[in-house]
Amino acid sequence: MIVSHFSSGLPTPELVAETLQAALEKSSTDHANSVLLFLTPHFTSKVLSVLQVATRVSRCLQVSGCIVSGLLTDEASSQGRPACATLVFSGNHSFQTGSGPVCEYWLGNTPPQKLESTLGALISPQGGPAFPAWRSGRLSPTQQVCINLPGMQADGFISQGAQALTAPLPVSENYGQDLVALGSQRALPMLARELPVEWRALPDIPINRLAAGLVTGNPEDAIPQGRYRLLPIQGTNAVTQTVTLSESPPPHSWIFWAQMQPDHAERNLRHQLIHLQERSFDPLFGLGVCTRLRGLSLPDQENRDLALLRKTYPGMPFICIQADTVLSKSDEDQMAAYPFALALTVFNQA
Repeated sequence: MIVSHFSSGLPTPELVAETLQAALEKSSTDHANSVLLFLTPHFTSKVLSVLQVATRVSRCLQVSGCIVSGLLTDEASSQGRPACATLVFSGNHSFQTGSGPVCEYWLGNTPPQKLESTLGALISPQGGPAFPAWRSGRLSPTQQVCINLPGMQADGFISQGAQALTAPLPVSENYGQDLVALGSQRALPMLARELPVEWRALPDIPINRLAAGLVTGNPEDAIPQGRYRLLPIQGTNAVTQTVTLSESPPPHSWIFWAQMQPDHAERNLRHQLIHLQERSFDPLFGLGVCTRLRGLSLPDQENRDLALLRKTYPGMPFICIQADTVLSKSDEDQMAAYPFALALTVFNQA
């Protein structure tokens, strides 16, 4: 049996103990075979105490997980609160701690050079110190966690949540990551003109909600066919009128400007879930990574991603880790960043 449990409250080892005990009670067992445990940064100074409590309460040494920016589960989302979430594997179900490209799912903060599994998703904190990670009940010296799921089959997708502001235009001038011009237009003035009206009065361009869409193939129908990936914007320069992207666009590239748009994200996720249901199976559980800008329309409203996942797979335990950027393999077999995305993988017995 695989069950999840989510708790929010004071970031103490006692809260983790209560979370694990509740999951064991759901499983009607007094011990776990394996445990995935995720904590928000509020627990960082207490990790060693938490791991001692986790192995004792679960009666299991196979406890793996990491500190993450935020959590979205089948029960609730952290939304900035101290929170912990767990997936408890018992009965005939378990996972094994592994390393390297044989892993079916990778969890950590420092991405490996190459990830063989196309179903993997990575967490990227976008700079700063990496959060602690643990495997087999102990801190991981590499701050990475890799698990093998023997006997499982998996399927998944990446849902992008951006709306195009412009049609694709050829990159006519750039210096590495600094984009100077698209077609005959300077990059920064063009982007500024396309901003939503309510953003134009802001003192600074909200670059964390904007991206450059790098298209592949014929640019005329690349957007409706989804043949693009989004490049995060790292900065702008009013003097040179340039926009700095997360990577240098390849020669002869075509780019369009895009913004994070909750309605578009919801439609795209619904579309991806329908196709997943059509080609897949009834999953036992799910694991995912989503960016923190996804899902929320207004602070007092329900997370849209959570509502859709619940509706599509009622009763399915899942944990989705919130991060700054989702990283996964691109069609060109390279690691690519997706700034407004949700990557979901569902698992069942093979």
